Amino acid sequence: MHLRTILIYRFFAATLSVGSLVSSGRAAAQERPAKRVASIVSVAVEEYAKGIDAGGRMVSQQEFEEAVSFLEDARESAARLSGARSDSARIALDSLSAAMLRHVAPAALSGWHARFAAMLGADAALDEPTRRIDVANGRSTYVRLCAECHGSAGKGDGPRAGTLNPKPAALGDAVAMRDRTPAIQYRILSVGIAGTPMVGFGNDLTPDERWDVIWYLHSKRALGAAPEGE
Repeated sequence: MHLRTILIYRFFAATLSVGSLVSSGRAAAQERPAKRVASIVSVAVEEYAKGIDAGGRMVSQQEFEEAVSFLEDARESAARLSGARSDSARIALDSLSAAMLRHVAPAALSGWHARFAAMLGADAALDEPTRRIDVANGRSTYVRLCAECHGSAGKGDGPRAGTLNPKPAALGDAVAMRDRTPAIQYRILSVGIAGTPMVGFGNDLTPDERWDVIWYLHSKRALGAAPEGE
């Protein structure tokens, strides 16, 4: 187990509430378009850094193409932005997209990403938990909404997995998820992955419920155990 994973787990373990089975309730309203766009762009930038190295050289065609796909999804969602900063945000997003297609170094792309986030303001910030993490609730939510595809043990082998393309990710595999930070996993859970069966749950689960699922999975991986089914 990597030291960084251990430290992250220990930090969040102090806030875990494994005894509570009370759900925090359904999301009161749909996720704001600006929040969705910000999450998609953050995932795109993360994927881009796996496909293009510090010198601007392609190291993974698949990761680069996924980044481009995420950004295309973001540009479509950005058409629904409103407010005083919406036009500036769309212009910044276009610049970010152009920089990505030029294969600029990830560090340079991060600069464009920062400009874009500044245009969105508070909506670009990652949602923070508003209460103690409830791992028991995360487990029940995972079993209810995710296990059918990702499997009760998080191996990507749920009952529907054989009919899906691409195959569901092995969310319970520490090796497969080693380069997925909790923040990125949270954003993916929120917005889904365009062009795949992975839907987003930003309109169905509150931020706290999404964090419950993420830290349920992360705690199991950090302990070297697969998620348990019912």
